[in-house]
Amino acid sequence: MLPKNNNKIEKQLRKKAGEKVYARGVGYFNNKKIFNLTVEKFEDQNNYLSISGEVYGDDIYVGNFIFDLKKNIILDNCCDCPYVGFCKHTVALALEFNDRILNK
Repeated sequence: MLPKNNNKIEKQLRKKAGEKVYARGVGYFNNKKIFNLTVEKFEDQNNYLSISGEVYGDDIYVGNFIFDLKKNIILDNCCDCPYVGFCKHTVALALEFNDRILNK
């Protein structure tokens, strides 16, 4: 099961993470492994949000990404897991953000 209706975010995540990592992130999202989701606006950039949260798997990892509200795109990301690149934790976090915040 995927979040409701932001296909643009889904497409971005598939492209950034690749199909295998994306699918693993969907699994974390479906199994409700994301906690302490926070959304903060940049003080000097009204259309940018900083989204962070914890993703529970074998360990607890903290992920973060920057979202441009105007363009509806993910600009940058980071996670404290050892994976280099756009990881399953950040995919799960972005799907949670899409489902809980953007689809309100």
